[in-house]
Amino acid sequence: KDCAIAVGVAHRDYPLDQMPGWRNGSIAYHMDDGKLFFQRGQGTRFGDKCGQGDVVGCGIELSEEGNRVASVYWTKNGELVGR
Repeated sequence: KDCAIAVGVAHRDYPLDQMPGWRNGSIAYHMDDGKLFFQRGQGTRFGDKCGQGDVVGCGIELSEEGNRVASVYWTKNGELVGR
């Protein structure tokens, strides 16, 4: 059976029936195609596809003031994929 997994961040009112990254206020790394989606339904090449046994992480770095997101990053199996 086909499935898609996306790992990312979104604002608190993001629609739960939409993959993260597909709409405004979200960004996500999609495991099925290795693309990064940022606020729209068309992704850009970002990293490798992921499969069974892979461990993917997502982190955020805040501004020095702590009041905004400075960057978002992803890891795969303990290695940085990108920002």
